[in-house]
Amino acid sequence: MHRSQANDLFQLQTELVDMKVEMAVSKSIDRVVEQITNLRYEMHTDFHGIRHEMTTEFHGLKHEMSEQFSALDNRVIASETKLGMVAGTRKAWYDRIMDQVVKSVPAGIGFLVAYLILHFK
Repeated sequence: MHRSQANDLFQLQTELVDMKVEMAVSKSIDRVVEQITNLRYEMHTDFHGIRHEMTTEFHGLKHEMSEQFSALDNRVIASETKLGMVAGTRKAWYDRIMDQVVKSVPAGIGFLVAYLILHFK
C-alpha cells in the first residue's frame, strides 16, 4: 500500500501543480485582457481628443486663410483702381497732346507756306 499511496500522492501533487499553473496562466491572461481593454479605451479617448484638436486647428486655419484672402482681395481691388486711375490719366494726356497736334498742324502748314512764299519770291 505504501506504493499506491505514493502514486496517489504524486498524482495529487501533479494535479495541484497543474491547477497552480492554470490559475497563474488564467490570471496572466486576465491581466493581458484588462490591459488590452484599457489600451483600447485610452486609444478611443485619445482618438476623439486628437480628432477634436484637428477639427479646431483646421477651423482656425480656414478662418485665417479666409481673412488673408479677403485682405488680398482688397489689395487687388485697390491695385486695379489705381491702375484704372493711371490709365485714365494717361488717356487724358494722350487726348490733350493729340488735340494740340491736330490744332497745330494747320498753323504749321500756314507757317511753312508763308516761309516758302517768302523764300522763293
